[in-house]
Amino acid sequence: MISSYFHLGHDIVSLHSQLMKKESQSHSITLVMKKSELQSQIEFLEQRVHILERENANTTNALYEIENRLQSQLDALTNYTMLNRENLDKLRHKEEV
Repeated sequence: MISSYFHLGHDIVSLHSQLMKKESQSHSITLVMKKSELQSQIEFLEQRVHILERENANTTNALYEIENRLQSQLDALTNYTMLNRENLDKLRHKEEV
């Protein structure tokens, strides 16, 4: 009778050990799956960052082009205004004389 309790106890310990191994393997598989999922997410995010950096460079270049065009237009308007002011001043000066 004592030996059957011993065997039963041994069987329970053995069963518990096997369950722990399976649980440990299950966690390992879960960790490997999660690691691969994380790796794929990292790769996706790295690709997304690359795309966004390229878009950012294109947007920055477009903004510089717009700035240059606007500055050219402002320069042209400033020159036009200055010429008109000089012409008006000349006309006023002629009228005064």
